[in-house]
Amino acid sequence: TPGDQDFYQILKAYEYYITTLDASFLSSEISTLNNIGNYINTFYTNNSKFNGLFAGHANSCYPDGANNFSGQTYIHEPMISSLAVYTLLALAELNTAAGDTSTATTCTNLANTMSASFSEFWNNSTNWPYVNITQTGTKYNSRHLTSVDIALWGSKFSASYCQLMATQLVETTDWWDNTNMMFREMPTTDPNYSAGSYWLGKGWNLTDFKALELVFRYGTTTQAKIAFGYLKKLINKRMDEVKGYMGEHHS
Repeated sequence: TPGDQDFYQILKAYEYYITTLDASFLSSEISTLNNIGNYINTFYTNNSKFNGLFAGHANSCYPDGANNFSGQTYIHEPMISSLAVYTLLALAELNTAAGDTSTATTCTNLANTMSASFSEFWNNSTNWPYVNITQTGTKYNSRHLTSVDIALWGSKFSASYCQLMATQLVETTDWWDNTNMMFREMPTTDPNYSAGSYWLGKGWNLTDFKALELVFRYGTTTQAKIAFGYLKKLINKRMDEVKGYMGEHHS
């Protein structure tokens, strides 16, 4: 079953190639990368899915805090679904560079199929994506900061939804912790929020920067100025704490 490591194998090669334009590297690796792409395609084609969304292995997806997908082997989740789409678009770009327009088209079409139902993730009642959806279509309401990925990877999510997410991040006090200078992984108003919890409260450096990027891309000028203020506070706080080294999450 594809987990995020399969996608990252392709993305590591993609980042290396677009940085170096090393044609010999691309020539030697494209077959292996396409084998991984075929594996993803086969899994997607053969696995049951809700309205065309990619279903990742539950162990590769973020929990909603209430163990609602306990017992679920596969789950639809914004991060893993958008990662699948972004990876396929990157693989399409690599194949175009390698001169294989047929495989590039196949990858692009698959990415478009997977992302066509991204609106299923949107929860109008919270102005935030559902944290996960079962293969039979049951949706869970908890808000998690990792869902910002769907706004950043592949540009396949509605810009109007992204703007609403940006507004929530900087114009409410639910997400930003002005004492510890970080975004919480769940907002304080979420029923599953737990201060200090690894999944449900404590901030992560990686998602802090992703949340700020979302505001810079989709927020208003005023919202971007607020986000820039957050960025300065976050950097100063982290540098004081860790003397220049940032781990996965805040201590």
